[in-house]
Amino acid sequence: MKAFNPEKELKKIQKRNKNKVILGVIALLLVITIGSSYALYQIKYNKKIIYTTVEPFYNKDMQLAVYVNGVRREEFPTKQEQLDYIGIDCEKDDITTANWNSVNWKLELTTKGPNKCTVFFAKSQSFSEIIQVDNKTILNDDPDKNLRYVGIDPNNYIWFNCNDYNLLSQETAKTKCEKWRIIGLFNNITKSDGTKENLVKIVRAKAIGFIPWNNASINNWTEASLQKSLNQEYLTENNDGSWIISEENIKSDPLYTPVISTNYKSITFNTLNMIEQVTWNIGGYNHTTWLAKDMYTDERGNIGVASNPTTTTWTGKIALPYASDVAYSIEENIRNKCLQSSLQWSDITLECATNLWVYDDSYHYTLTPAAPPSQTSVLTFKQTIGGSGDSAFYSHYISPSLYLKSSVKVLDGNGSSETPYILAP
Repeated sequence: MKAFNPEKELKKIQKRNKNKVILGVIALLLVITIGSSYALYQIKYNKKIIYTTVEPFYNKDMQLAVYVNGVRREEFPTKQEQLDYIGIDCEKDDITTANWNSVNWKLELTTKGPNKCTVFFAKSQSFSEIIQVDNKTILNDDPDKNLRYVGIDPNNYIWFNCNDYNLLSQETAKTKCEKWRIIGLFNNITKSDGTKENLVKIVRAKAIGFIPWNNASINNWTEASLQKSLNQEYLTENNDGSWIISEENIKSDPLYTPVISTNYKSITFNTLNMIEQVTWNIGGYNHTTWLAKDMYTDERGNIGVASNPTTTTWTGKIALPYASDVAYSIEENIRNKCLQSSLQWSDITLECATNLWVYDDSYHYTLTPAAPPSQTSVLTFKQTIGGSGDSAFYSHYISPSLYLKSSVKVLDGNGSSETPYILAP
């Protein structure tokens, strides 16, 4: 029987413990190496909660659930499904960065600690997929076959000029957005870079003010006070979100008191990138017939205005609907009769003017000026009265109009006033 040697046994124990420490360190290094090399979507499942490694945290520190079009998924969608990333909603407010990398198809998160988040995707539609000539509220009978919404109240509402577009619902949009309406899908619109695209044109559902077209009383849009206000002040978001217009730009005829409500906000920062800068036609109306097709042709014609007869285009972001936009919004049942008749006041115009949607029963300015020899007249429109010309120095209602970038898509809604389309920037 061997004698017990305390010193020798102590060395054996120390050696075993040392080996355990070494193995422990190696195991820990392997975990760290593997963990840090995980792709963001190297996922594991546990009771339908998706766990993923998001640097610098390891497995189960970040819990992600995924919804596609409101339906929960057991895995992240693939790039081939061509879905749109809508946003992320987290339990804690310590997510400092949440960017969707659509090229590498990764969610890039920066967070201060463990969290539980829900990631949302949806199958969006382009406006060209939605706006089709397949019912009585969309027609394409103007000279260039542009697709237009027609009738008294077609389903052409959208939520626009939102404070933000992240995870919008019909309920949250009521407080974050404004209602605008789609005029139509227009062919071969020239963008500021010279290229052409089919673009959606929209108009604010309600006017933003009662102000002059040009306080210089000249019907030249390139120099108009309204043009400057819409493309400078209106595009600058103020701290309280309101549109602050300079006094110089709202001077008007003494008989007309200009009105700007602080309830009407400027274009928000999150909306700016959705607006396409395009070339607008600003030809003068040169006919006495007041027919829709003549308006359309003259607006795109080669006659300017008296103060600037050779300038027939202007490049910018915000303008107004054309007189022809009003005329071509007449409903189908009486459309042929109305489009062959004058839009100036008459018995037939009364019927036509009350069966369209673009403007209501208040005087609204259009973008269409009168051609020479008139120097001051701009076409206006009022339901129950129809079209007329008025001095640019008078105050009338203003409804901004613009073209959306072709990248803007529709995520939800049916276009009705109760359920407007929700957009993906």
